[in-house]
Amino acid sequence: MIEINLLAEELKTKIKKEGADYSYLVYAGGISIFALIVLLHLCLFLFAGIRSYQLGWIDNKLQKLAPQKKAAQDFRAGYDLAMQDAAAVQQLTVQRIIWSEKLNKISLNLPYGIWLNEISVNLDGNFILNGSVVSVEKTKIGLINLINKFVDNLKKDKGFFADFEKLEPPFTKARVVGDYDILDFTLGGQLKTK
Repeated sequence: MIEINLLAEELKTKIKKEGADYSYLVYAGGISIFALIVLLHLCLFLFAGIRSYQLGWIDNKLQKLAPQKKAAQDFRAGYDLAMQDAAAVQQLTVQRIIWSEKLNKISLNLPYGIWLNEISVNLDGNFILNGSVVSVEKTKIGLINLINKFVDNLKKDKGFFADFEKLEPPFTKARVVGDYDILDFTLGGQLKTK
């Protein structure tokens, strides 16, 4: 059957379409998202508070340990200084020259007629040996040959010459005592730097 409704549109009864109304779900979803955001902010605030408390506790603990830290640093500085001293002593021990052996080598290589007046070594490693020679031959050439023989013997002796870079030719000065010619000499050398 056909129905004719001549009423104005505003006055007509409206027929609802069949189906569910989902508008309340939109409101519920919005409220849920808002609640979730608020809950997330509360969790972050709580987490920040816990971390702040832990940081304060650790800072307090570090302040209590500060004297021990300073003592440990002082000990470490002293230890480092002692290790430097030990290294320097070790280096000196390695670089040391046993002078008793050197003097023995000089004595063994010393020809008859030569005597020593002075032996010295300065901090720069300069070695100086002063001596005198007398010869029954009473010739200056014989005295110089005796000095050269002594220097050559020292250079050939590996036990003596091992710690030297060089031995300079001796400087000589003649003098006369009684009937004998005496030649004073100075032998210079340079110790090896290790």
